Amino acid sequence: MAQKREIVETVCESRKLARVTKLLSELPQSGDRDLLLEALPSAVDCNGGRHPFQSQVLMMTGEALKKVHSAAVKTREGYVAHAAEAKSNSDTVAETFAACKQQQDAAALERDSCAAQALAAEEAHANAEYEQSRSEAARSRILDERSKMEGEKANSEKFLEGRWEGMEVSVVQEQLTAVGAEPALIAAVPGALAVQPDQRGAFDALTTNALTACLSERAKTVDSLLSKNQAEERNASSFALGAWAFADVAKNQAVASAEKVTEAEKSLASVAAELNTCSANVTTQEKLLQAALAEEAQANDYVQQLDSGLEELQHVLEQDTVQPVAAVVAVPQLVVETVEVPAVVPVLAKSEDLPSLTVISPESISIGGC
Repeated sequence: MAQKREIVETVCESRKLARVTKLLSELPQSGDRDLLLEALPSAVDCNGGRHPFQSQVLMMTGEALKKVHSAAVKTREGYVAHAAEAKSNSDTVAETFAACKQQQDAAALERDSCAAQALAAEEAHANAEYEQSRSEAARSRILDERSKMEGEKANSEKFLEGRWEGMEVSVVQEQLTAVGAEPALIAAVPGALAVQPDQRGAFDALTTNALTACLSERAKTVDSLLSKNQAEERNASSFALGAWAFADVAKNQAVASAEKVTEAEKSLASVAAELNTCSANVTTQEKLLQAALAEEAQANDYVQQLDSGLEELQHVLEQDTVQPVAAVVAVPQLVVETVEVPAVVPVLAKSEDLPSLTVISPESISIGGC
């Protein structure tokens, strides 16, 4: 007995058509809708069979919901397309962002490489200038030594071949001191020169011979040093010329490397700015994606509510019996349009590129006349 009561209560509960009533109440207000809402409770009877006019009310309700269902399905299709386009746009901006990131990494590596090359060029330039300075200093020292030796040679020529005879003793001693003669020789010179050549003894002859030999030997030494100095000066000049050319090339390379660093910095800054723009686009498309997903979910939910309402109404029509009037009236069958709901795929789209879509809401639907 208790089980029978439970079954009767379940059937009566299904006849209340709560989902259908809710869907009708959410539709835009009109005379037809109000008529259906007012007649629907009377069309559902848990105490026995149903009058054919009650069935007609239920059929009219079903037709109204099917119209809403069809419009909602079309609207949902629009949002599905909207979401697909948003997905395409999202993938595009994501790929663009990834490409920009790779370009930024490549630009950063190029900048670092240019900076390293510029540093090496600066060091090479500094070394080249140092070597150039050393070569110039060496050449200058060699020229100074030559100038001194040439002066000494010009000064010593008047003392050669015995021309020191008849000179003042102090002048001869100064020359001997300048060429680095032995102090004993320098001390003996005054005594030897004080005696006439034909009256000089063995010691004086030895002194004058030593004087002549010292001056001649120094003159030969100076000539030899001058020859060596000239060879050194030629080598120093060649080295200085090469160092100057190397320093000039190194300078040009350093300048060119510095310019490359500047260009690399500009390129990196440009790519970084483009990356910021791509990042902003990704954020914008993500927001559009979330909005599109929310709209699609709302459309899916509304279609599912309509499906549930139509199933509820069909269940009542199938379970109840109709009271006979003049003839048996067959219970009409509501055909519920079944539309497969596509899986929700996260997508992004630019709002300005999308067609204008209107979400089906209960207020936007008008029911035809009864």
